[in-house]
Amino acid sequence: MASIIILSVSLIYYILVVVADWMMFKKAGEPGFKSLIPIYNLYILCRFSWEGCKFWSIVLWSVLISVGNMFSENLIGAMLVSIGGIMLTIDSLRLNYYIAKSFGHGFGYGIGLFFLPNLFGILIGLGKEKYCGNGYKLAHQA
Repeated sequence: MASIIILSVSLIYYILVVVADWMMFKKAGEPGFKSLIPIYNLYILCRFSWEGCKFWSIVLWSVLISVGNMFSENLIGAMLVSIGGIMLTIDSLRLNYYIAKSFGHGFGYGIGLFFLPNLFGILIGLGKEKYCGNGYKLAHQA
């Protein structure tokens, strides 16, 4: 009985996250189905909130971590994982800040998106927030 309840709640939560992501993409002027395609959805997210070329930076750090894990028994592998992890964390923080900025929020909301992405994504997707434009450009306006 408990497993059926857990399964039902998990399914409802998953559907809510998918619908919220779909709505967030629609608010940004992108077709909602793009939020369902793995990796491509990250590229589109980078494009409408930061810069499309920054997507490749995130991919580079992820590959660096993977390569480092293959050689994790020696110092070079450990260094690759450490450097890749630090840089991926920095880029993820920046991306989440620019997503928050794209929807009219500030740094605190970006931190929320970093630590609780599904919850804050639901708030953006199903909330009354409007897309304000590219968050990177908004943050760097003089």
